[in-house]
Amino acid sequence: MARESAGKVGVYDADTGERLHVTDLLVQLPSAVASGGRDLTQLYITTISEEGEDASPNAGKLFVVDLEGTVGADGACKWLS
Repeated sequence: MARESAGKVGVYDADTGERLHVTDLLVQLPSAVASGGRDLTQLYITTISEEGEDASPNAGKLFVVDLEGTVGADGACKWLS
């Protein structure tokens, strides 16, 4: 789940709702997430561009987080956006 304005993305167990992992981003506005990679252990995160003097230089970029060893790729969890 991307938490807009919080600068965080969370991974939750599909059955229990338990939070499995939280990633702090270098930007405040994540927009969407998608799983990928051979074993679906990579999390791709898109972010919203920002304007103004307080804007992060990383806003609007695509991030990838390697979650191998953090969550299984057996369908026990899913990414929420």
